[in-house]
Amino acid sequence: MNAEARRTSRSARLLLGLLDLAGAVLILLAVVSAITDGLRWTVVGVRITANRPSRLLVEAFAILLVRLVVSAPCRAIRRGVFFGVYACFLVGLVVDSTPHRSGDAGEYIAMALNMARLRPPAPSPDELRSIEDRLADVAGYGRLNLAMPDFRGADGRQDFPHFWFYPLLAAPWVAAAEAVGAHPNHGFTVLNVALLLAATIGMARRLPLELAALLAAGPIVWWADKAHTEIFTFALLSFAILAIDDRPEWSLVSIGAAATQNPPLVVVFALALAYVWSTRGLRDRRVWMGVLAGVTLASFHPLYYRWHLGVWSSLRTSVTPHWPTVTELLVPIADPNLGMLIHFPALAVAIVVALGVLITRGDRAVPIGALCALSAAALALLISFAQTANINHGGTPGPSRYGLWLIPITIPLLSQGWPRSTRGRVTGALMVGLSVAWSSYAFHPRLQDRYLAPTSLADRLWTTAPGINNPPPEIFTERASGWDGRYLLPLTTGACEKVLLANSADGRPLWPVPCEPRPVPDACRAEETVCYANRTREGYDFVPVPRHGFGFSLAREWARADAAATIPMLEDIRWGEVLAVRPWTSGSFVVAHDGVAWVHAVQSERQLIVWINEIEPGASVTIRTSRAMEGFVADRGRRRVLRRLITRGGETALLELPAAEQILIRLDAINLERVRERATRS
Repeated sequence: MNAEARRTSRSARLLLGLLDLAGAVLILLAVVSAITDGLRWTVVGVRITANRPSRLLVEAFAILLVRLVVSAPCRAIRRGVFFGVYACFLVGLVVDSTPHRSGDAGEYIAMALNMARLRPPAPSPDELRSIEDRLADVAGYGRLNLAMPDFRGADGRQDFPHFWFYPLLAAPWVAAAEAVGAHPNHGFTVLNVALLLAATIGMARRLPLELAALLAAGPIVWWADKAHTEIFTFALLSFAILAIDDRPEWSLVSIGAAATQNPPLVVVFALALAYVWSTRGLRDRRVWMGVLAGVTLASFHPLYYRWHLGVWSSLRTSVTPHWPTVTELLVPIADPNLGMLIHFPALAVAIVVALGVLITRGDRAVPIGALCALSAAALALLISFAQTANINHGGTPGPSRYGLWLIPITIPLLSQGWPRSTRGRVTGALMVGLSVAWSSYAFHPRLQDRYLAPTSLADRLWTTAPGINNPPPEIFTERASGWDGRYLLPLTTGACEKVLLANSADGRPLWPVPCEPRPVPDACRAEETVCYANRTREGYDFVPVPRHGFGFSLAREWARADAAATIPMLEDIRWGEVLAVRPWTSGSFVVAHDGVAWVHAVQSERQLIVWINEIEPGASVTIRTSRAMEGFVADRGRRRVLRRLITRGGETALLELPAAEQILIRLDAINLERVRERATRS
């Protein structure tokens, strides 16, 4: 061994020792913290606390994951240690979280509860009310209205848009949780953790350890304690791809099981069958048994709904069949709000490294057939994802849930292209360390859904380089407004950098205040056309956007067709000074609202204008201005002032709103002392 190799060996041993020491110290602190109910001490005037043992364990096992990756090549015993450390990491994340409802969790919980009581997955009206009463008492779920008359069969029992196979697997664990008085969500947690651990074992056996850790400890961990199918689909697709060469029958069974919840996966099943036929033929009896089992599982979904509801799929109303644009196809991959590679940058780096190795390496055959089949599967999935009527869905801390389906498809590419050298392990260890730290921060299971605000990257693009990203209108509308499923146009970013225009009946595009209307091209004047106006140095560039099922309403109350138009009760507003703001975001004067269908606000340091639509009885809005302001609350439809209003700077004002179609609030900065003097003289 030469001197350089000895120095490298000593450096590696030192790094491993430091990682071992850091992990051991954190585990010790977790134990002491659990025994003493938290540690608190002050060092050089800085107060340090360690009162969350589960969080300390997560950090400890994250460090030990990196330690295992950077050490010697994987052996059976080392895989076992890796599996144990990853299991502890995953359990630590779950323990440090509180179960809560996200996305379609209410449906899955309802079906699992009914089946846990040995009843059909479709509850009767009485059973449905019983489930609603049960969930009303469940922390994080609250009172749900699960009634869906369109999904009621002739026998009076009601199905749900999503299938019952995944809840069936969780039902025994939900029953156990109910028996011991635990949160029913824990039943799904047990199933999710078991599936993810099984997938991780498979990846650790077939992939370099750094890649197994990278995929298993990525964004997927957020769904560990959620009643949602993401881990179910991720794990089954991982099984399928890992087994397709050695045990193709189990690969087909896995894809068939995944297709029970996600019918588009039948396309992947067909492509997998074609690949098996091209590589092994169809003479193997086990392959035919796998085909039969997979087809049987995949047929559960359409046959059941055909029998009970008379339709082939309950998801028929949630799709808008069309040929997608390139932008729509790339949403789950590269959209700055939803793209998986944006939220999982370590995977993007790993793919680039693997591709680079495959392109430059000439000593090993590249599996062209497998890569072509996987590329076709990815394209088919992307086309199916683009058909959804709810691209900007919930049930996620940021990335598209559909993007998770694509992660297992990268396994063969990473397996073939990842360098097996010491440099590859060190690079992988660095990537795993950064990725685990990022996942523990951005995808910790305790975090809530986040899909009604732009990511930092999207916000930066929309305000500094708006022409780079023109997403499907649903994404921009929901994230720019902060409202789900209600599309009122036109809409803008804060200072009119990016505007989504909509046409009035006379073909004149409406601009939202505070934006100054500009001339638009004929392409943006067609009936019911939506069009992006992206600010440039010279003015605006206009980009018509395909709607594909995107339905919207015109909000004329905060829009103008030309610069000379005035808005009643707002004739003297300084439109050049105010900015559009999303309610209840940082810096917004509107900090909360209840019982209203929509809030649109613009503000400056000196003025605030708020439009509130469709006010229910008992509705309210909470305002906190940065300085004293005076103005009015008005019924805009009748153009009548309902009450005068004065706010004090920094103080919260709760305004109870009268039931009306639309309320307008206007406030202007005042000198509060002068107002008091004037009132005293009066």
